[in-house]
Amino acid sequence: MREIGASLIALLLSGCGPLYYLTESPEHKKVREEGYEFCHLQSCGPAALEEAFQYFGINKNQIEIGKEIQDSDHSHYRGIMSLASHDFTRITCPPELRRYCKSQGLTTKKIKYNKLSPGDVAIVLIKGKDSIDDWHWITWPNHDKSEIEDFFEESTKIISTYLLQKNN
Repeated sequence: MREIGASLIALLLSGCGPLYYLTESPEHKKVREEGYEFCHLQSCGPAALEEAFQYFGINKNQIEIGKEIQDSDHSHYRGIMSLASHDFTRITCPPELRRYCKSQGLTTKKIKYNKLSPGDVAIVLIKGKDSIDDWHWITWPNHDKSEIEDFFEESTKIISTYLLQKNN
């Protein structure tokens, strides 16, 4: 009986994250049972990488990319953070994005956003007003500077810009 009480208290103190799975879609459940977080596969990190990779002849879709990113994550930080909020499962952190690009034969160079030029391919991390929810990866040149700078309207902040280049 103590175990049940302790489990219930732990669940209540852990945030709303675990409750998400009580109402998840059948598709989400199927993908989760395969070992992947479905919300991450549909998130902006894998989507931005798919867009950028097209310029380098890398033909992978965001689902493949998201699965490969998750396969290389040995810290399982998405699962841990999802205890507080399921929204954290969507995260693609800059170091893992850069490692994944490297695994695909690309170098990433952090540059100042205002140094982007025609012909460059870059992935830009932007942030909005909300410190937790308003983060987004977006690809240059798929999205022009006005679209990037106004993504979260007047509260858009450019956090980092990674220029992608093919390894020689």
